Amino acid sequence: SLQQLRHVRPMAGCSAEVWRCDSAWINKAVFAKVIHRLGEWSKLMAPARQPILLLDAHGVHCSREIAAAAKKANVWLCVIPASTTSLLQPLDTDVFARCKMFLRNILCKMMMTDNNADMQVSVGDGATWGA
Repeated sequence: SLQQLRHVRPMAGCSAEVWRCDSAWINKAVFAKVIHRLGEWSKLMAPARQPILLLDAHGVHCSREIAAAAKKANVWLCVIPASTTSLLQPLDTDVFARCKMFLRNILCKMMMTDNNADMQVSVGDGATWGA
């Protein structure tokens, strides 16, 4: 919410950006801005390196507008075929998935038993959002 966003403060050494849009869904205009920022960052921080962005085959990712934005920003796009996660990230599908499920179950149990008064999220300037 805008109210929560007002409390977020920059953290020393963190270059994260917060963008607030009408929708949380990715669209071509927002993704083109992401690619533009990636190109700017790459020129500044790693000028001798070629940025390569790995993407799934989502319609926004595979559009002419995004290809044009990537070319302008000197970012190479590499589309990863569908159903290849188990080949490219075997730990994610076989090991971490079980760990994530275990943690998700613990969180759900805590939330269902109302034993979550101490669950808080730090926003970087000492302020917290509590459950």
